[in-house]
Amino acid sequence: MVPRSIPRRSGRVTAVDRAERKNRMGAEEVDPDALGSEEEEEEKEDETGGEWAGNARLPQAQSAAGGGVLDGQLYYFGGFDSWPKLDATDRAFVYDPVAGSEGEWDRIPDMPARLWAPCGVASESRIYSFGDAPPNSPYSTGEGPTDAIFAYGPGEGWRDLTSETGVRIPTGR
Repeated sequence: MVPRSIPRRSGRVTAVDRAERKNRMGAEEVDPDALGSEEEEEEKEDETGGEWAGNARLPQAQSAAGGGVLDGQLYYFGGFDSWPKLDATDRAFVYDPVAGSEGEWDRIPDMPARLWAPCGVASESRIYSFGDAPPNSPYSTGEGPTDAIFAYGPGEGWRDLTSETGVRIPTGR
């Protein structure tokens, strides 16, 4: 059975709509009253702004980057040049979202290696980067994946934790 389309109120799918869809698809019974009213959802939406907004563009086209949030700042690093080739990059940027449309992405020190699609994780004081795309990715730089772990700390720059400690990410190779 194909579920019928979900009616939308104000162009949004609410928690009640999602619960009704689950019920039509044969999922376990969900009490829509337990999810909150449409008015409560509208209040939540109003509190958060409810809309995406474009603020500041990256200074260079870059895709599949790692990222994280540290002290309210957005970090964006590695990935690949989006045009005209798919070259892995070591570029890194930071952005203060409080600045809104008045803010800019600031260049921070380059990563220790060019990474195509790294993963990013933030802790209390550092951003960590690990992983990379598999060997059959369309590299035009000739560099393959890495099992190294890198860390960035504001005021410290990037550190190659694998070189310092010998610890590597498990790769299954």
